[in-house]
Amino acid sequence: MLAPVLNLALSMPSDSFETNSGNARVLVADPESTAAGALAALLRQKMVDVDVASSAAEALRLLSRTAYEVAVMDLAILESAGSEMAIHLNSLPQNARPVVLVTTESGRRPDLDPDLVQVVIRKPIRTGELAEMIRACIDNGPRARGGSIEARRPALDLQRD
Repeated sequence: MLAPVLNLALSMPSDSFETNSGNARVLVADPESTAAGALAALLRQKMVDVDVASSAAEALRLLSRTAYEVAVMDLAILESAGSEMAIHLNSLPQNARPVVLVTTESGRRPDLDPDLVQVVIRKPIRTGELAEMIRACIDNGPRARGGSIEARRPALDLQRD
């Protein structure tokens, strides 16, 4: 079963960042430092704590020491981590697993485990739109509601082909 693919951005009001989770943590793992830095800067303006990783090894190191609400990972990071990323994420208690958003080049339909990767987003995407999606994941995620990863599924019904 394939993870959902999102081709179009969410239509959300610009005030969607004024929410209930002031200290949310997000991991942005992307080998393109310019794109990762721009997203991180925008999220920090919106009161989100952000860590940036430019390699699979760095992403795994950060995931092993910090609890994240959302992990945004470029497909290249996941592919270079191999099964190590899946093993690590599966080892986390369900209520401690981040919502995983994977970005990929347009035209690629990666075969990813939908229990680990909730949404696949095709590039190019505007940084602001991606930041709004991340914020929606934070605000509707299990920790915001005191639930588990299973409570996340309806909030992430973003499938479009």
